Amino acid sequence: TVFGALQARNNYRASGHKKDATVNDVLTGAYEKYYKLILSESVLRIRIQAVKVSEENLKLTGARFDAGSATRLDVMQARTQLSSDRQKLIDQQIDRRQSAIELSEFLNVEQGLDLLPEDLELKKKELVSQKSRVQGLLVKALSTRPELKLKEELRLAARKEIVKKAAPLQPERTLA
Repeated sequence: TVFGALQARNNYRASGHKKDATVNDVLTGAYEKYYKLILSESVLRIRIQAVKVSEENLKLTGARFDAGSATRLDVMQARTQLSSDRQKLIDQQIDRRQSAIELSEFLNVEQGLDLLPEDLELKKKELVSQKSRVQGLLVKALSTRPELKLKEELRLAARKEIVKKAAPLQPERTLA
């Protein structure tokens, strides 16, 4: 009976940690979708710039052709490059909009709104100090990650279950 109560207590604690893990998973999902939107927006800006460069290249090649210093092949290659860059731009616009829709759906916001990242400047940031020791990071993860706490409580509950299942096999003391 005592080990059954202890097992129930460990299962109860595990369910609390599972709720925390679920909240943690939701926040991580929002983070991932937001950064996918930022990445899509950054690539879109690169594609826009590539189309501008291709247009200028085509104008320059056309002027060189008119002057007699370029061939039709050069002009056709410049047109092909411009066409290719425009198609990649269209594909990236679709990808960026899809990322915005996924984030809107995840946040339960109207999908007709086009979400845009507020800060588009990409910066390199250090998440973990180089001076941090691995043991310290492991201790911190074990003490703060709800998934790990959940697994530990389930492990303790399983140990209590072993004792409960073995109880009928133990000798009993009779009172005479």
